[in-house]
Amino acid sequence: LTVAMVTAIEISNRLSINVLLPDMQGNVAANSDEISWVVTLYNLGFLCSMALSSWMTRVLGARKHLLYSIGLYSIGALGCFLSPHNLQSLLAARLIMGFGGGAFLVRTVILAGLMFPGKARVAAVTWLYTVLLFFMFTYPIAIGWIADQTHWNYAFLLDFPFLALGAYLVWKLIPRGYLFRRRREKPDIRGAFFLITALSCLQLATSRGERDEWFDSTWITLALVAAIIFAVLYLWWDSREYNAAPVFHLRMIWRQGAIRASYGIVLIVGAILGAGLYVLPQYLRYVQDFSTAQTGWFISAFTFGLGTSNIPSLRFVLPRLGGPKTVGLGLVCMAVTFSTFIYVWTPTTPTYLLLGLVYLQGASLSPTLLGASNFATGNALPA
Repeated sequence: LTVAMVTAIEISNRLSINVLLPDMQGNVAANSDEISWVVTLYNLGFLCSMALSSWMTRVLGARKHLLYSIGLYSIGALGCFLSPHNLQSLLAARLIMGFGGGAFLVRTVILAGLMFPGKARVAAVTWLYTVLLFFMFTYPIAIGWIADQTHWNYAFLLDFPFLALGAYLVWKLIPRGYLFRRRREKPDIRGAFFLITALSCLQLATSRGERDEWFDSTWITLALVAAIIFAVLYLWWDSREYNAAPVFHLRMIWRQGAIRASYGIVLIVGAILGAGLYVLPQYLRYVQDFSTAQTGWFISAFTFGLGTSNIPSLRFVLPRLGGPKTVGLGLVCMAVTFSTFIYVWTPTTPTYLLLGLVYLQGASLSPTLLGASNFATGNALPA
């Protein structure tokens, strides 16, 4: 419950931010291309932070790392609140917010495993997912209602009571120091530079590629080339024998086929999901003319589908099919639900039909992610 709260706020905010984009766009005088940077820069900060989180925990300790991350996330949220009419400050705040939020989910799952051994871990993970699903269902509706009643930037104030309580609980309950034996090691500055540069160039290029016509754009081409160059440099640096503590243990992941495959599946699903949840609010606000709060209900229907599908996926589908086949079933279901949207996204589509399809889209995600997780953890070799 301690770290699940801040994790739930981060995930819920990341899912729900698309609901606010049309309101943001009008208030900061941005076009649709410019406002999409609100999502792109958050994802950039999130991705870099997630890649560095293991290394930062080794250097700072789990408690300090989480507290610093909550502080950064809070600064970013405050910057969003203070930027109701300024696009540049809003984008800077979203980048800071993403870098702070990238540490929460991975650290939360690892802490649940380290601090709750045996049967206690089951209860801890159950509480974790219960809190996550509760916030993921209620948060989109809440921020939509706040935006309709006041102004979109006031929705970011919703984070602060939970962030403050989460920070206090982390400070109070997470043990000081390090939760595992720590070796003396130098900060991997060179590896961090190579990795962050590669991820930044790749994230910016893939996020902006379709809008800027991919290789017809000089800067997209240069970004992709730079991403490849710095990725190769990081692979070279990671493979050096004298680099005993790399910033990201890519070689450990690479030599375990199950984890490698699961990592690729999650990346593909994340890309599909991110694109879908970006386009859906645009359609609901501009084509169907729903309010911000009503659009929030659709995002909540997606998370409700995800939550209710977890139980049958865990109890019936996964034990009978196994990890790889469960992933395949989930991907087929996702392909069907996304394909259906092509034919039903019209100005006159009934609300009940849209809600049902959004619910099914969320439900199809559960077996994909659970199957990938089972495949990785059930076949991984000791490090």
